[in-house]
Amino acid sequence: KQWYQRRVRVEDTGKQNLSAEETEPSWKAVDKISGRFQLKSDEVIRFRKGSNHEWTNAAIISRAGKVTGSNKNCYNVIMQENEEPVSINLEEMTVERQCEESVFHVISDDLSNPEIKKAKREELEKFKDFGVFEEVKDIGQTAITCRWVITSKDDKVHKARLVARGFQEEDSQQSDAPTVNKISKRLMFIVAACNKWDIRALDITSAFLQADNIDRELYVQPPKDVRRRGILWRLKKPLYGLEDSARQWYLTLRKTLLEAGCVVSRLDNSVFNYYDDKNQLAGIVLTHVDDLLYAGNAKFYRDVMKRITQCFKISKMSSKDFTYLGWSIKQTDGAITVDQRDYCKTIQPVRIESRAKDSERFLTNEEKGLYQEALGKLLWISSQTRPDLAYDTMELSTYTNNVKVKHVNILNKVVKKVNFGPREMKFNSMDLDKDKIQVIFYSDASLGNLPNKTDSGRGYLIFLSDGRNAGLVAWSSKKIKRVVHSVFGAETLGCVDGISAAIYIRQLISEMLYNDATKRVIPIYGFIDSNQLFQSISSVKQALDMRMRLDIAGIKETISTGEVNDIQWIPTREMLADSLTKKNSDTRRLRDVIENGHF
Repeated sequence: KQWYQRRVRVEDTGKQNLSAEETEPSWKAVDKISGRFQLKSDEVIRFRKGSNHEWTNAAIISRAGKVTGSNKNCYNVIMQENEEPVSINLEEMTVERQCEESVFHVISDDLSNPEIKKAKREELEKFKDFGVFEEVKDIGQTAITCRWVITSKDDKVHKARLVARGFQEEDSQQSDAPTVNKISKRLMFIVAACNKWDIRALDITSAFLQADNIDRELYVQPPKDVRRRGILWRLKKPLYGLEDSARQWYLTLRKTLLEAGCVVSRLDNSVFNYYDDKNQLAGIVLTHVDDLLYAGNAKFYRDVMKRITQCFKISKMSSKDFTYLGWSIKQTDGAITVDQRDYCKTIQPVRIESRAKDSERFLTNEEKGLYQEALGKLLWISSQTRPDLAYDTMELSTYTNNVKVKHVNILNKVVKKVNFGPREMKFNSMDLDKDKIQVIFYSDASLGNLPNKTDSGRGYLIFLSDGRNAGLVAWSSKKIKRVVHSVFGAETLGCVDGISAAIYIRQLISEMLYNDATKRVIPIYGFIDSNQLFQSISSVKQALDMRMRLDIAGIKETISTGEVNDIQWIPTREMLADSLTKKNSDTRRLRDVIENGHF
C-alpha cells in the first residue's frame, strides 16, 4: 500500500490535541504560482486569514474549482480535528503545508483490506442510523460524486469517511460557522471558579450526520463498492464535503441550545449563556464544531445538558482534569489552572552546522523549515498561555522572509526562555459583585523597537479583577501599522488598542453575567507609563502632531462618556506590559501575577 504520511496536530484553531508525547509537525509557507496555490490531494495544510486569526488545520481532498476560474483557490478538505470535510476558499488566506511525518495517515482505498471494509460498514451503518440519504431511481437527475477517505493511526485503520465532492454543486452555499475564541474560554474559567462550577467537555460523534435535514434537492452517486444500477442517493443530511456542512451542524446545535433556554452571545456566536427564572447566570456552553465546553448549576444540567445528550449521540465526555483545544485544564476548590507544559517540552533549539563567521549566511530550505517549525511552536504557546514570549515571537516573525544563521541563534535564546516563564495560568475565584469586579488594562509601546529600527511595537494586557485576584484574559504584542515619529505617538496608539480590547471584554463579561452587553456597571481602569500621554489626556494641552490630536480626543471621549472610568500613570517598573514591547525586559512580576492569579 502507498501511505501518504502526514502529521495532523490540531491546535486552538482545531480540536483536541494529540498526546503530548507525540512529535510536533513542521510547517512551510505555500506561495501562489500564477495566482494559484499548488496543493495536492492528501496534503496536510493549515491556513488563516491574517496574523490576528487562529490557524485552522486541514487535509486536502481535491480541488473544488477550475484552475482557470474565479474559484481557482477553492479546495475540498477534511478538517482533521473532527474529520468532517468542507469546501474552503483559500484566496485571501495565508497557507502553510505540513512537512513532518506522524501517526495519522491518509491511505489509499484497498477494497481487499478487511479493516477498511469493516470501517466502511461502520460508516454506512451510521448513515442508516442518522437517515443521511434515501435511495431514488436515477431518471437523469444531476448528481455529484463522492469518494472514500480512509485514515489510519498506529498502522491500524482509524476511520472511513464518505466524502461528497461538494465543489460539483452548481450553486454556492453559505459556509460560515463560528468557533470559540480564547477570550471567551478564559472568561468562562473565571465565572466557573467564582460559582464553584465544574468545567466539563463532550464530543459529539459524527456531528454533521446528526444535523437537521438540508433544504435543497441534492443527489449523490453512491461509491462504486455499494453502487446499484439505476439508483442514486437523495441527501437528507449534510454529508461530509459539502460547502455548508459545518454551518448546517452549527445551526442545528444552536437551535437545540436555544430551545433549551440558552441565549446566544451577540459578540461571540459560539457562546451560549443560560439564565434562571431570576435572570441570574446559571450555566455557559462554548461550542467548537462538535466539541462542547460547559459549566453550570444543577438546573443548567437538568434543562440544557440533559437535552443535548438526549438529542445527540455523544462519543466522549471529560471532567475534572482534561485537555481541551490544546489546553491542559485542572480544577481545584476555588481555582482553575491552564497550562501547556507537556507541549513546551517538545520545543527544542534548532541545530544547524555553522561557525561564528557564518552569522550572515542565509539558511537553506531545509534549515528554514526547522526554523519555521520551532517558531510555529513558540507562536502557539505565546498566544495561548505564555504572554511573556509575545514580544520575542513578534520579533522572530519579522525574519521569516530572509532568515540567516544569526536569526537561528536569536530563536534558540527564546527557546531557552520557555523553561523559565509561567508554569501555568491561574484563574481564582473572585467577587463578581458589580461594585467589586473591574476590567484593568496595561498598555505600553516603544519607538523603533523592531529589528529594522523604523517599525514600532505596542502591547497590552487585559485583566478581570476584584481588586485582589486577577485573571489575565487577553494580551497582544503587535507592530504598529501607522508610522510614528515619537514615543508619545507610539504610546498613544498602544493605549487606543488597549482601550478597544478592554471595552470588548467588558461587554462580553457583562453579557455573560447580566444578559446585557450594553451595561457599563463594570468599570474599566487603564495604566500607562508615558507621562506625556497622561498629561495630554488629563489636560487641555494639545499634541503637536495633528493626527495624534484625533487619537487623544478619542481617548478623552471614552473617559468623558464613561466607557473608560480612568487612565492612570504608573512608573515603568510597575508596567506589566513592558515585556510585550521590549527585548530582554524583566518578566518576573508578570509571571507571578499569571501563576498566582492575583496582583
